[in-house]
Amino acid sequence: MLGSPRRRLPTIEGRVPRPMVAALAAAILLAGASTSLAWTLRVTCRDGATHAFLSSNGHHRKLAVCDLDGAVDGVCTFYSDMIVLKCRTTGGPGCQDISDESPPPPCPFDSTTAVPLRPGGKPAQVKIVEIPENKRFPPERLIVRCLPSGTSATTTTTTLPGALNLTGDWTLATSETVRGCPSDINNPSPRELLIMQTGTALSGCLSNVVPVPGTASSNGSFVFQPLGDLTGEPNEWGVTFFGSRADTGAIQVTERWRTAGGLTPGCVNLWKGTLVPLVGPACASHTDCIRTSNPCSRCIDGECQVRAPFCRSLSFQSFQ
Repeated sequence: MLGSPRRRLPTIEGRVPRPMVAALAAAILLAGASTSLAWTLRVTCRDGATHAFLSSNGHHRKLAVCDLDGAVDGVCTFYSDMIVLKCRTTGGPGCQDISDESPPPPCPFDSTTAVPLRPGGKPAQVKIVEIPENKRFPPERLIVRCLPSGTSATTTTTTLPGALNLTGDWTLATSETVRGCPSDINNPSPRELLIMQTGTALSGCLSNVVPVPGTASSNGSFVFQPLGDLTGEPNEWGVTFFGSRADTGAIQVTERWRTAGGLTPGCVNLWKGTLVPLVGPACASHTDCIRTSNPCSRCIDGECQVRAPFCRSLSFQSFQ
């Protein structure tokens, strides 16, 4: 992961104010003689390729900031934090304080922009313009361009005999609840769970936000146990999520939510149900899913799904 401090930037097309980093961006932009002019950073990626080519103000770099979805699927998925990419391309005063961090997959990375190829597999590009809140400073432009691959890619998952293959996009169907906490204490109960499995090691993501580590056993059972508080609220909920395959073939699960604070410390709510494949919104193209879900979502058999290998995380080496 990249070092702190964490900086999350919007990655939507259009004119986006960015008050949180206006002063920092201004310090970088005003460091040189040519910084009175607006700057543009161009990032070009080929579908399925790991490295992208970056250029800005006569500087050129090749960085492993694409294709984050790891698949040749007609979509280039870019890391798209403007300031981080600009600093890694051109450098300059102030860039030593610029950093970013990526949650572990399969959680989607905030600073991500997906660009589908045009019909017929033709190149496509998206321009992102951000205007600092202080209008005295120039706008920042990021142009991301996706090129077709011309090759095909395959992905595999590995499991052990007897272990469940849990890689996929799931939803939790609750059938029974046992509340041990007062009714005015409501734990957040995520309904969506992305899982990536390698052997017995599980990496999950609750509701596209919370990364959770887990383990699958050869007897068909599994367990996720996040560390620490999930919400930041006074009740400080923690959750253990575990399950196994029933004789019917259904994957039965139990969520155990425990609060460490509030008026009833140590109370527990149990949620029992089944883990079933998520049925996403209907779609006609990848673009439909990218707009309504997240940059790693794709249109598969007419439904939006997030599938393996999901979107990979970035390491500090990616920006060297």
